[in-house]
Amino acid sequence: MVKWTPEVLARAFQACRDTVATKGLAEAHRFSFEVWKRGIDAVFSRLTADGLSRYKEGLGKSISLLNLRVLGPKDPVLAVIGGRLPDPATTLIVWSLLFGARVIVKPPGEYPFFLKTLVSCLDQYITLNGAIRVLEVSADSSELKALLKSVQHVLIFGSDETVKKVVLQRVPESITWFRDRESLELILEQPPQNTIEGIAMDVVMYDQSGCLSPHVIAFKGTFEEALVLGGKLQRALEDLQEHLTMYHPLKLEDRARIRLFLEKAKREGGVLMGGSFVPQVVVIKRPIFPGPGFRVVQILPFEREDDVTKLLHPLRARIQGLAAYPEEVDLSFLIRELGPAGYITTPGKLQKPPLLWVEDGVLLPLQMLNLTRNKL
Repeated sequence: MVKWTPEVLARAFQACRDTVATKGLAEAHRFSFEVWKRGIDAVFSRLTADGLSRYKEGLGKSISLLNLRVLGPKDPVLAVIGGRLPDPATTLIVWSLLFGARVIVKPPGEYPFFLKTLVSCLDQYITLNGAIRVLEVSADSSELKALLKSVQHVLIFGSDETVKKVVLQRVPESITWFRDRESLELILEQPPQNTIEGIAMDVVMYDQSGCLSPHVIAFKGTFEEALVLGGKLQRALEDLQEHLTMYHPLKLEDRARIRLFLEKAKREGGVLMGGSFVPQVVVIKRPIFPGPGFRVVQILPFEREDDVTKLLHPLRARIQGLAAYPEEVDLSFLIRELGPAGYITTPGKLQKPPLLWVEDGVLLPLQMLNLTRNKL
């Protein structure tokens, strides 16, 4: 297979940027155009010639540090993608084209539109010659079942149910599973306004539907101090709502889930900071899992480290991203109890991970390569 250079790939992806940042695709994936375009811009801003070269070089260094040697790409790789965000498919395609790997991608049944549009557009600029094949079949189709038994490796991005269907048909050792996870904001003192606006942006992006979306903000302070932060965050969310609107109408089951969550929060002593339905900041002493999403976020005040790790125990081994304020802060107490986060950053940057990062405990590109250990 052909390996495309970072320069060629960067030109092709940037040429396709406007093609995938359309109102039609946004609505097809149930996002407002403003939110969708901001998400596309965040993804594609990483895909420059310099950026791709640095990520490829960084991966080479990681492989050397692990005392490994690349024999070549796994061929073929089958990727089963769940969810409606553009990030997983884009990252997968970038790495496969950098390696010259052949990838068969099954998009989400409800949301195949972004993947199909991107692959079609790229093919106009770099002639893929079958390097990326989009497989639009049902989860129980005979073609998918046959592929699951014949490909060299399976990558799964999706829900537990997606994984169960695949694992039943495939040897588990040849599967890499990127599970549904969520992210957390850790605020250890009253933050300035720009940090509050950053938190609000993390919440608003993709309407909290991605694994890098925060549903809980752990705040070191009293309940009364948390109410102060909650009021400021509520105003910041409402301000963002004016130009980064949420997709409407919500499905009836989503509205019901939000309503049930808010009613339970009030019964358990939570204070709702917003006058409207969503967005909604809830200050609460004991978090409710899972959160409903759709711009509903909980602030959890704590005064001792032991208290917050116990309250956040349901997130153990499930934290994908962690945004902390102040920036220079010791996170060892949280990581020790809840497990490592794949991506640590500051508020406002949760939805902008680098192309090379530890997702669900593994580096995606390493799963697409045949590696051998060097002799000592």
